[in-house]
Amino acid sequence: MSTVLGVASLNTTHEEADTKRLLHSVHAAARGAQRIRIFSPDTDVLVLAVRRAPMLPDDTMFVTLGQSKHEIPVKAVYNTLGPERSSALPGLHALSGADITGSFVGKAKTSFGSRFLEAFQNVLTSLSVLGQSDDITDEIFSNLEQFICT
Repeated sequence: MSTVLGVASLNTTHEEADTKRLLHSVHAAARGAQRIRIFSPDTDVLVLAVRRAPMLPDDTMFVTLGQSKHEIPVKAVYNTLGPERSSALPGLHALSGADITGSFVGKAKTSFGSRFLEAFQNVLTSLSVLGQSDDITDEIFSNLEQFICT
């Protein structure tokens, strides 16, 4: 029996450890992992984990690091938000201010969060496609502009 494991699917051009954590977590799940713990102090990683929750085992926890340790069940967050909002979550996170993006002065993430939970399908769809292409259509721009202005 060979102990060599092919990991060609883990080759990536990603430079961020945040995205690599998710790549490895999804890979582990595909290979049969039943329990995954994702350790990070960054909300970015939780957002990515929730987006990929359908590809992760039910017993996947996001574990915060810092003053105190908290375990957040990724699938519970996904199930609470639902598939559409979970898919739109990375776009919302980037738009409202993430590690590598700017933010709106005087607007806390909670302001965006409450509007996000009330957002219509056209806004969720527009948030979901952010980052998938360099081009943003006029319709997507208009939907996001309307969301921001609310």
